[in-house]
Amino acid sequence: MEDGVEMLHQLHFSFLDAFNTPSCNKCGVHGRVERHHVTYQPEYIIALCRYCHKSITRLNTIVARRHRRKLTNTAR
Repeated sequence: MEDGVEMLHQLHFSFLDAFNTPSCNKCGVHGRVERHHVTYQPEYIIALCRYCHKSITRLNTIVARRHRRKLTNTAR
């Protein structure tokens, strides 16, 4: 009986671990994520998948070049 309870306990926690994997703050995909600085002062970091991280960085670069200056915290 105790082995059955232990097995259920392990299954329960492995099930919960599947939901505790890091996920992208933008699209929600689970798995490997990268840290993205939304702002530096104050420091605000979110987790993004590689695709979303590249997309947001590319957009920020385009907007900054268009305005010919670094982006402010509110523009990010």
